Amino acid sequence: MNREFRGVVLSDIHLGNNRNKTRDIVKNMTLELARHTDVDIIVIAGDLYDRILSLGSDEAIVSISFMTWLADHCSTHSIVLRLLEGTPSHDFGQGAVFQELLSENPLLDFRYISDIEVEILPDSGISILYVPDEARHTVEEAMVDIHKARNGEDVDIAIMHGQFHYQLPFELASSYNEDEFDFVRYFIFIGHVHNHNPKGKIIPQGSFDRLSHGEDSPKGYVRFRINPNTGGSYQFIENKRAKKFDTITISTDDMVRASKQLSDKLDKYDSDYLRVDIQSDLIDATVLMDISRKRGVTLTIKDKKKDVNQEENIETISSTQFSITSDNLEELLMSRLNVTADMESIVLTELRNIK
Repeated sequence: MNREFRGVVLSDIHLGNNRNKTRDIVKNMTLELARHTDVDIIVIAGDLYDRILSLGSDEAIVSISFMTWLADHCSTHSIVLRLLEGTPSHDFGQGAVFQELLSENPLLDFRYISDIEVEILPDSGISILYVPDEARHTVEEAMVDIHKARNGEDVDIAIMHGQFHYQLPFELASSYNEDEFDFVRYFIFIGHVHNHNPKGKIIPQGSFDRLSHGEDSPKGYVRFRINPNTGGSYQFIENKRAKKFDTITISTDDMVRASKQLSDKLDKYDSDYLRVDIQSDLIDATVLMDISRKRGVTLTIKDKKKDVNQEENIETISSTQFSITSDNLEELLMSRLNVTADMESIVLTELRNIK
């Protein structure tokens, strides 16, 4: 490095998510990123997309419009723009579209990165290690190629998509060991786990916006500064416009009162992001299901005695025989694992890999 270097890193945006509108997420990102005109680099560290999109879909059109705006923003203010491939089942390599689309802008320094590599930016001399998610079959194989890429040299920062052991409440073979990254001088920015939970130089950005119930932690992104003489510092910037997924609790035992309570409260909420918990065994759930279904609400029934959550779409299985197959294994395991919303996509990815 030959001068102070400043940057912004965000990840886990998940455009195309079914529970948070792409237009809303893009509006929030545009408002946030427009504020940063004095940085050297903006990095999207994986999971720009939630799923593969049809080119003619509204989500795809909005995402292309956003990346075009971001490219103009970066070229106008001489900001380097990098897009890292995230989890394959989310990004599906769709970032490659922008390598072709944005290459016509001679004022823009943009790259889509889909493999392990080290880049040295010529203007600043800063060295950056990039590690996409599932870049190799195992973490051990990825570490071998990480060391090959750095060729024995330390790097200033790492941009990764994946997870370290400390970020998860359970052990996964696909997690990196934080003790093996001593060759990174300043920061390791990592996407995939949706919580901002830093440890030392490891800085998970967390997801930019909320995507489901249970994601109650602050959402946002990270701005950092590295000075070759004084060291590095960073700031977590909260996306205060992040979507709220609210829950209404119905605890009365009176059916008429429960129906009115639910209807009255539904009038005050955005029904796309509202869940209803019923904590009474005396309430006819069918009536409340009808009210909720008409408003597009997910209805959760909680049995006080058994303290068991039952979802609206669960059906009684009358058969005395049941087969476990590759097709239903994922559903069976997820229904029995106590997994938070932030961990759900990670666990699903692991299950699909072992199937």
